[in-house]
Amino acid sequence: MKYDNIKTPCYILEEMGLKNSIAELRSAINNYWPNTIVGYSYKTNSLLWLIKKMKLEGFLAEVVSHDEYNLAKNIGYDSSKIIYNGPIKEKKSFFDILDNNGYLNIDSYQEVEWLISSKKEYSVGIRVNLALEDYLPEHVQNQIEGSRFGFSYENGDLQKVITKLKENNINVRGLHLHCSSKTRSLEVYEMLCEKFVEIIDKLDYQLDYIDIGGGFFNGVPNKPGFSDYFKVISSLLSKNEKTKNILLIVEPGISLIGSNMSYLVKVKDVKSNTKSDFIITDGTRLHIDPFFHKTTYFYDLECNSKNSSKQIISGYTCIENDRFMLINDLSLKIGDYIRFRRVGAYTLTFVSDFIQFSPFVYLENDYYKVIRKKRTYSDILVLQED
Repeated sequence: MKYDNIKTPCYILEEMGLKNSIAELRSAINNYWPNTIVGYSYKTNSLLWLIKKMKLEGFLAEVVSHDEYNLAKNIGYDSSKIIYNGPIKEKKSFFDILDNNGYLNIDSYQEVEWLISSKKEYSVGIRVNLALEDYLPEHVQNQIEGSRFGFSYENGDLQKVITKLKENNINVRGLHLHCSSKTRSLEVYEMLCEKFVEIIDKLDYQLDYIDIGGGFFNGVPNKPGFSDYFKVISSLLSKNEKTKNILLIVEPGISLIGSNMSYLVKVKDVKSNTKSDFIITDGTRLHIDPFFHKTTYFYDLECNSKNSSKQIISGYTCIENDRFMLINDLSLKIGDYIRFRRVGAYTLTFVSDFIQFSPFVYLENDYYKVIRKKRTYSDILVLQED
């Protein structure tokens, strides 16, 4: 079989797919909004090979913590090429990026006080809290409580913070309007742009940029792609005199890497009880679905069987419900493989040392190359001794 020289379980980064996704993103930008900066989202997947690749492609680093900030700096990013978001920034990196002309979007009152106490004339962006649950309830994750990120536009907090900053010689250069949409619908991005135009008209204030965040689909059958999103964004921003030439910042993660990584597992055992047949693999659902919320997966089976039977595909952990799915199309046996597709986003960054340590990652092109080794007990012992 073609996977016999690969050590499972493992992730496989599909290099050609990644190249195609990057090309599609660039095409959409060139066609609809050339004045765009792309910041790759580290929280989505911070694999070292991948973030170095994104740097070579000319993308900025989008980070949401002091740790991610230091990671970007230590692979060669200048602070001016980093976008710093999130509610838990640390003071050192907060001022480091401001002093070096990076992009920083404030997201807490503590940061407001830092700015005012500094007595310096900084320029910052602000994350906006929009009550999208009132406009598009079917598209948002928290319909009842609303979002906890940013400063509320609807209750007036955003306006108060902007006024306070301006009174203390802090320039507001942009607004960050990313929202956690459960549908990733075009309607969400249409609403974000409409609200952005509404806000700057009400404030009567000229801004340098709009940061729309990420959360896009791309490369998923029957779903929007990069061109669809940028077409919607362009159609709205181009209509307003204050926004027709504005800098657009996007922070894709899932749309670049989600579709271009797989997870390969091998069948280790086949067993039955009085009710079901089980396939035990050397992988775990935790590696591709850490919250156990998915109901279906994209997958390929690598086996020689022509028979079919109902089998429950299970993981190696001691969690009883570590079960991927039920299959009916083939009858798997020991030594067969299952390759789960489209698992590149929010998987590697969630992998823990539970029972087995972090697995190998391979780069797939014309051959398979190890780009991250499996974590071992030796790695843990060294860390403890240090």
